Amino acid sequence: MSNSFHVLIFFEARSGKAEALGRILVDLISPSRAEPGCRYYEPFGDIENSAKFTVVEAWETPEHWQRHLQTPHVTKALAQIQDEEILAQPFTAQQLHSIS
Repeated sequence: MSNSFHVLIFFEARSGKAEALGRILVDLISPSRAEPGCRYYEPFGDIENSAKFTVVEAWETPEHWQRHLQTPHVTKALAQIQDEEILAQPFTAQQLHSIS
């Protein structure tokens, strides 16, 4: 995966909304992994704070990731997160490239 484009996405749920956020992130696994250019897609829950989640993604190119963001399953999930006021603060995405 050294030539992949990597993304870490950080989420924090509002009080009482962690389970709902976790379900939404898990529901994204299968369709995201089936997308062209997806090399890795896995959501993780924080061990010390159950309201925090990180999604680790690897894509062939940044363009594959940009297309991923426009897919129906991602736009639906983001709308649900917004409509149900699930997040304590806006999520952040850290885009990474290999330095070795």
